[in-house]
Amino acid sequence: MEKTKEFYTYRLGLGLTKWLDANKKQAKLNKLNGIEDINLVKSEGNLVASSGVAKNAITEIKLGRRNPEYTTLEFIAEGLGIPLSTFLLHCEKISDEEVFKGMGKIPKRKR
Repeated sequence: MEKTKEFYTYRLGLGLTKWLDANKKQAKLNKLNGIEDINLVKSEGNLVASSGVAKNAITEIKLGRRNPEYTTLEFIAEGLGIPLSTFLLHCEKISDEEVFKGMGKIPKRKR
């Protein structure tokens, strides 16, 4: 399959979803070990608060429906507490197969 703009947009959204899911798992482990990390961004709501990016925009990015501007990516990475390069590397590690598989599940926008 050809890698299109939609492919890369979806990969980015999948990367964000996976990052938040990993943070949520880490928060649960931390809680079990008696550690409370108030800086761990584990939900869209936390990311909205820490990044200043609108919830609607974050949701659309996560679903692979929105191709964010560079500055939006910078705000998201800053909100996650990581450099943008780290976040982009995380997204690049997602296999093409996983992205193509997930793209088949993208709900169509209501018009």
